Amino acid sequence: MAAQTAYGLYNVYYAGSGRALAAGTGDATKVTSIDIDRLGYMSGTLVISGQATLQEAKTLSFTIDIQDCSTADGTFASYKAVAKTAYATGDTGGSTDYFCIPVDVNLEGADRYLNIDITPDLSATGTDTATWAATMILAGPVESVSIPISHSSANGTLA
Repeated sequence: MAAQTAYGLYNVYYAGSGRALAAGTGDATKVTSIDIDRLGYMSGTLVISGQATLQEAKTLSFTIDIQDCSTADGTFASYKAVAKTAYATGDTGGSTDYFCIPVDVNLEGADRYLNIDITPDLSATGTDTATWAATMILAGPVESVSIPISHSSANGTLA
């Protein structure tokens, strides 16, 4: 479901979330978003944010695959893949890290519908944890939007 903003300049979609325990539940487990109808939008930013508790020098990585399809019930294929990349690394003695990862996507050549596969990967073998959530923000509407602005009235408010 989209949270449509005033004047339709962008839309925000829930793209998935998860909790991962190193070498356990949720680790290296793909989460797939709902199907997102991007009709009218030419770009987007996927934002993954969360918290990870990491042992020294251990990492939290994500693999991201944005897929497209011409119909909502069709077969989705990879449109843009982001290779596994470490986004958080444990400090000396271990640490709790907070992260916010933006991934910009040009959607000019994409089909109408998108879904997003997100796979978290903790490099440790049992104590590290991560909690994350992802949001897809579609922007760059194809048609320009006119916002009516009128002159101020005598009391200083917009008419």
